[in-house]
Amino acid sequence: LLVQSDDTPREVYAELWREISAGRIWRGDVQNRRKDGSLYWERALIAPIKDAEGRITSYIGINEDITELRAVLDQLRDSESRFRGVLSTMVEGVAVLAPQGHFIYSNPAAENAFGCAEQGLVGQRPEDLPVARLRPDGTPCPPEEYPLLVTLNEEREVRDQIIGIRTMTGTLRWLRVNTCLLHSAGDQGRCGVVLTFSDVTERRHANEQLRLAFEVINHTSEGVMVSDAQHRIMSINPALERMLGLRNAQLVGRPSGMFVRAIDDASFAAVNEALTQGRSWQGEVRLKKKTGRSMHSWAAIAVVRDTDNRVKHHVSVFSDMTERKEAQERIEFLAHHDPLTGLPNRLLLRDRVAQGMAQAARMQSRV
Repeated sequence: LLVQSDDTPREVYAELWREISAGRIWRGDVQNRRKDGSLYWERALIAPIKDAEGRITSYIGINEDITELRAVLDQLRDSESRFRGVLSTMVEGVAVLAPQGHFIYSNPAAENAFGCAEQGLVGQRPEDLPVARLRPDGTPCPPEEYPLLVTLNEEREVRDQIIGIRTMTGTLRWLRVNTCLLHSAGDQGRCGVVLTFSDVTERRHANEQLRLAFEVINHTSEGVMVSDAQHRIMSINPALERMLGLRNAQLVGRPSGMFVRAIDDASFAAVNEALTQGRSWQGEVRLKKKTGRSMHSWAAIAVVRDTDNRVKHHVSVFSDMTERKEAQERIEFLAHHDPLTGLPNRLLLRDRVAQGMAQAARMQSRV
C-alpha cells in the first residue's frame, strides 16, 4: 500500500501510475507514511499481473524499507560535501589517480599548478598534461621519474621530492611532492595514488638569494661580523678571520667589544649612543688582532630588526685602512721633513715655533 506523502514529489506518483497502467514495471524510491503517521523511505518494485487476454487484473509489489540506508547515504553525502569543501579551499594541491592511470579527483590548487584551471585534471593522464617537468637542477625530468608514475608502477611512496612545473604560459613553479598508494576493494587489488604537494617557489627563490648572499660575504675582501642584540659574536666571514688571525669558531659567543674598539672616547660615546638607540653607525675603529696588535679599520654597523621592530642583530662591515693610514702618515712626514735627509724642514720649524709662541703666551713666559 502506497500512501502519498507531502515529501515525495507528485510527479513521482504520476510516473508510477503511468507506467503500471501501461503494463510496465516501475522501480523507485518513495517516502511513505506509517499508520502512526511517521514517515519512512521504501524501495518499491510494482509490476502488473495480466490475464490470458493481456488485460491487467491486479498488481504485485515488492517493498523494502530503506530508511536507515537513506540516512547513511545522506550522512555520506554530507561528509563528502564537507570533505570536498575543505580540499577546495586548501592552498596545497591534492589529486587522486585511478589504478588505470588517469585522474579521478583534483582540487583547484592542483589544477592551477598544472595549468588546467579551466578544463580540470579529471580524466587526464599525468604524462599527457601540457607541462614540462624539471629536476631540482633544472634539467628535464623524464616520465619514468614522475612521482605519480613511480608510485603507480613501483607501488612505493615518494616523499618530499622537489620537481619543477613549467606551464604553456612559461610560468615555472617548484613543488614539494608526496605520493602514497590508495588501496580499494575493487580493481582486482590494484592501487590508485594520492598526490599532495605544496608550492615552494618563493621559498626556493629566497634560499637561492640567501646562498648568493652567503657566497658574496664569503668571497668579499671586507670583513663581516654578525652579532646579536647583546653584541655577542654569532659569525664572521673569512676576510675578517684573516684580519684578526682568528677562526670563526674561536669568536662565536664572545663579546664583539673584545676585538672592536673605538679610536677615542668621543668615538666610543658616538658608537654606544647609536647602538643603544638602535641606529646605524660608521666611522674609524681599531681591530685587535690575535697578536695583540691593533689595525685601523673603517666600520659600518647596521641594525637588523625583527617583525616587532626590536633590535635582533648587528651587522658590521670592516675595511682595512692600514695602507691608507700609512700613506697619510707618509704624506704628513714629507710635508715636514726633507725627503732626502729625513731632517725637519722649515715648515716643521715654523710650526714648532708657532706652537712654542702660543704656549709662551698662555704661560706668560719667554720662548
